[in-house]
Amino acid sequence: MDNSNRDLIIEQSVEDLIPMQHTSLLKWTLATLTIFIAGVIILACVFPYPKTLKGNAIISCEKDSYKVFLYLSPEGTGEIRAGMPVHIYTSNYNEYTYGYLLGKVDSFVDDGKPNDNGLYCIRITLCDGLTTNYGYRLSDKLFLQGTGEVVVKEQRLIHLIIEPIASIFNK
Repeated sequence: MDNSNRDLIIEQSVEDLIPMQHTSLLKWTLATLTIFIAGVIILACVFPYPKTLKGNAIISCEKDSYKVFLYLSPEGTGEIRAGMPVHIYTSNYNEYTYGYLLGKVDSFVDDGKPNDNGLYCIRITLCDGLTTNYGYRLSDKLFLQGTGEVVVKEQRLIHLIIEPIASIFNK
């Protein structure tokens, strides 16, 4: 190959060497991938992902007063403090249709000692009575039971990703 042919190839751009349909497809793919990655990063920074402790809940109603007890396994119960938010999901009502009851931690029952099954019992105060976060009023004639979660720490999803990496560098 003589030098004139080589100079001609060097002067051609990449777009001239790749057929037109492949360059537009490549540009579209890169743009889509960039937008997707940016969206994931934005969601990770904005989307709340709270640290919770989950257990079984029982709600009893007596003359316009509600007693709510949440039974938790020992793992993480040392982090629970009065006033922490609690979400109660009843088995009687579908959570996707009716939502959950919002409450706050009142106190540990039995001075923070576990019961015979090794579970800790905490008393919950309902913020809006039997009205869910979707605005539905649940029946006080039923024996309500389900699950509950104490929101121990409000954090963003990005913190869940970054904390383990940061702990490696802090050692």
